[in-house]
Amino acid sequence: MTVVAKLVSILLLLLCLVRRGETDGILPEDEVYALRAVISSLGLAPAPSISSSYCAWNPGRAYSIYIICDCNYDNGTICHITRITTASIDLSGGGIHESISQLKYLEFLDLGNNQLSGSIPDTIGDLQALQTLNLYKNLLTGPIPPSLGKLSSLKELLYRNLLSDEIPKQLGSLSKLETLRLEQNQLSGHIPLELGNLLSLKQLTLDENRLNGTLPGELGNLGYLLEFDVSSNNLTGELNQSFARLRSLNFFSVAGNNLTGQIPNYIAKWSGLVSLNLIGNEFEGKLPEEIFNMENLEVLKVSDLRNTGFSIPKEAKLPKIYNMVLRNCSINGSIPDDIGKWPSLRYLDLSFNNLTGEIPGKFKDLKLSTLFLNRNMLNGTLPRWISDAVDTRLDLTYNNFSKPLTEQKNPVQQLNMDDILAMRDEHCGDKSKYNSLFINCGGPKLKEEGHEYDEDNSTSTFGKDRDGKWVYTCSGHFLSTTSNSSDYLKNMTCGVSENSLYRTGRLCPVALSYYAFCLHDDQYNVTLHFAETVYTKEEDYSSLGKRIFDVYIQGKCRQKDFEIKGWSGGPNQEMTLEFPYTNVQDNLLQIHLYWAGKGSLNNPPALNGPLLSAISVIPSKPPGKKLTPGQKAVIIMVSVFTPLLLLAFVWKMGWLPSREWDEKKIRVQTKDGKERYVSLREIIKGTGNFDLQKKIGEGRFGEVYRGDLEVEGENISLAVKRISQNLSKKGKKKSSESQQEVENDTRRQIFCLSLSHENLVPLLHHHCEQGLHLLIYEFMENGSLDQALFSNDSDTDPKPVKKIKLDWKARLGICLGIAKGLEYMHQKKHMEIIHGNVNATNIMLDGDLNAKLSDFGLACLYPDDPIFHYRQKNSEQLQHLAPEWTDLNMKKTTKADVYSFGVLMLEIICGRKVAEYDPSSKSTKSLLDDVSSAKEMILRLVDKKLTMSSNKERRQAQESFELARDCIKVSANDRPTMSHIVERLHEFTDEGDRSASQVDTHSIEPQAESLKEFTDQGDQSASQVDTQSIQPQT
Repeated sequence: MTVVAKLVSILLLLLCLVRRGETDGILPEDEVYALRAVISSLGLAPAPSISSSYCAWNPGRAYSIYIICDCNYDNGTICHITRITTASIDLSGGGIHESISQLKYLEFLDLGNNQLSGSIPDTIGDLQALQTLNLYKNLLTGPIPPSLGKLSSLKELLYRNLLSDEIPKQLGSLSKLETLRLEQNQLSGHIPLELGNLLSLKQLTLDENRLNGTLPGELGNLGYLLEFDVSSNNLTGELNQSFARLRSLNFFSVAGNNLTGQIPNYIAKWSGLVSLNLIGNEFEGKLPEEIFNMENLEVLKVSDLRNTGFSIPKEAKLPKIYNMVLRNCSINGSIPDDIGKWPSLRYLDLSFNNLTGEIPGKFKDLKLSTLFLNRNMLNGTLPRWISDAVDTRLDLTYNNFSKPLTEQKNPVQQLNMDDILAMRDEHCGDKSKYNSLFINCGGPKLKEEGHEYDEDNSTSTFGKDRDGKWVYTCSGHFLSTTSNSSDYLKNMTCGVSENSLYRTGRLCPVALSYYAFCLHDDQYNVTLHFAETVYTKEEDYSSLGKRIFDVYIQGKCRQKDFEIKGWSGGPNQEMTLEFPYTNVQDNLLQIHLYWAGKGSLNNPPALNGPLLSAISVIPSKPPGKKLTPGQKAVIIMVSVFTPLLLLAFVWKMGWLPSREWDEKKIRVQTKDGKERYVSLREIIKGTGNFDLQKKIGEGRFGEVYRGDLEVEGENISLAVKRISQNLSKKGKKKSSESQQEVENDTRRQIFCLSLSHENLVPLLHHHCEQGLHLLIYEFMENGSLDQALFSNDSDTDPKPVKKIKLDWKARLGICLGIAKGLEYMHQKKHMEIIHGNVNATNIMLDGDLNAKLSDFGLACLYPDDPIFHYRQKNSEQLQHLAPEWTDLNMKKTTKADVYSFGVLMLEIICGRKVAEYDPSSKSTKSLLDDVSSAKEMILRLVDKKLTMSSNKERRQAQESFELARDCIKVSANDRPTMSHIVERLHEFTDEGDRSASQVDTHSIEPQAESLKEFTDQGDQSASQVDTQSIQPQT
């Protein structure tokens, strides 16, 4: 055999061996089954045939799925799946199967941009070899599984879905993670401080979510971070000093939040920073001068700075700046000439400031695509280059420029307030003409609700009524790069509104202003109509968008941070804002809507700014007319019979003594436990006939008075609540309700308030006669927990309270008492009652410092009353409310009370309110934020008035903190029940006897005898009470 023949034989043999190796590579059966299930769940059609020999030929891409095998196991006889890609093939209706966890060798999983639905299975956390997880741009819902924290090899984690709930702290264990993108979801809660452990992280984007709380200082540990974006959330507090260590940053955005404090100087030391976006916050002070000399900065956006004024440095030098927005920052002085030397500048917005002087001549050398200088105090003659700048988007309105003498190539609106007044004078002349106004914003002329609405369908930034009754102006530029003038008008795209007013709307990027002329000088009810018709669809993620703006009427901010969907309950839902008794002077009404940079910035379609559907303006009172003789006669008759009617009213209201006051006897107890009976008249007399000096409390539902009685030589005190006569089922004044409806309301009230438990304030008696509604309780001599915790050191309290020392044992007992009371309410046989307002002011303390809940059940009595609407509560009350209270569509459960209990427990342990103003830093300190960041140093937060003298007490404090933390978890499902809380409190207290906390199922019925007395309906009284699950509604 020749040498050549031998070589040929050897080559053939090698080829056969290679061939044999390919055919012998076997995919294990568990991976075969798992891969089949995953492909089937994804909804691939047609789908590839999967068998144990699938990897033998390593087909790669087949049937729109790209699968990579690695057959280098057991000498090439075993194969494993290492990569799956099905990106951008639209698998609507498909989902991720939990069997994916069997693909143990999977390193790369890309299912992005497929419209997948369902949730992320927990089992993905078993893929220990996974390095990249891309679920970007799907419609996945539910929480992020905490099990992802086990993916120790993960380097990239990419999401953009409809995910909700909080960010799992377990993600802080992904030590190799370089990219964490959770933007454009519905995530809520605080940013986990554990993310500060991701020391390899280079990209962190959490924008377009619903995150709250402060920015954790631990994030300052991310020294390799290049991109940081938390814009469009609800974050508060200041930029942490630890962020000064983020020296590698290229991109930094905290826009569209509620951050406060001053913009820190250390930002200027981020020498590699390319983009800085701070718009839409509550920052104070001036912009640090050093920022105007950052050599690599290309994008600078700041808005709505609160300060007394500052100037842009004359020698500012930003050689690479491309886009600069300094809007509404109180900038004064002139525009520096040197800005005209910035060669890269294309977009300049200095609107809504106090700039004076002329436009610098050097601006003519810039190649500007956008120049916004509107709403300043600039003056002088517009330079020629302005009129020649046909390719530049200009807004120079509301300044003091001289009018051009010649026609311009690029007409520039030089409208200012003088022009507005001139239009008014031209149309009105010397007299007013109208007492109403109706505009169909963005739509045609139509008749609705009995009124003729003017058309308003121009796509210009300035428009006026055909009759000259009103004008509008629009300013700013949409964030969308594809927007045009047609976007100024928006139509309802989903469903058809019964009211034609909401089918169209006018949209403006930054400011939308309407000026109404020739109205009579008077008071008017101004109604603005809204419907969110842009951020509506799930399939393009626009449903996640948040449109937030401020509403000004007659130059005053009447509604700050108004979000249409948040108030109306969702997209394409109608709603109105009403501003009654608006004063119109000089025949001019001004309506101004302003976008301060809050809400969505990057969420498609990126059409930011105020959106308005219609305007209605009618007189607050009908126009006056001369009295006819008949009307005069009626007035005379009314004046004669008024005293008689007044006397009848006083009798009806129960203000005249009643015989029943003497006949009605109420059983009370003396201090030595003896029972005594007193009359209702004695009790009313004990309150000084409801003397203001005897008033000890006041709430939405009435006033509470102290009644001091002397019975057989012993002094007895009672608490008498006088229910307001203006309450009805809907929290509004009664009009034509029947007596039976009133009685049903009161019966329901008594059912809630007469429940019997040792940790509920006992109701002794109720009275309802001639409009006088009284609830009589035992008097709690130690007042409220709020007074005991927070009022003892106050020298300025107008009503000094008894000083009470609450040691550690007493505080634990109070926590246990509150928990028992809530447990009893939550575990009713026929109903569960949500308290809805658990805070220190509603916890009373008896003589032995036993805690007793008050005002329980009131939320269920008047569910439609605005007092139970989260927007109506003050900021301190909001701190006690569970996150679900801010979601109008989320059902409220007893877990909402658990959250409030957790907050209250922290207040008891720490001896401070959940939110306190700190005069030294001029900011509000959040107890929840301090607890969240304290970690192992949590005991430092314990009230300084307490002396932890033993290891036992310190252990109890530590466990109390852990219990409270469990209670305030963002997800209601993750919070314990009150029964579990009672058990845990028993475990680390000395009481130990669980029997006392067992619910007495025989005590759930209301006091039958009292109900009989009230209704005279015998045993039917209790059966008429609606015993369905009772909960406050929003």
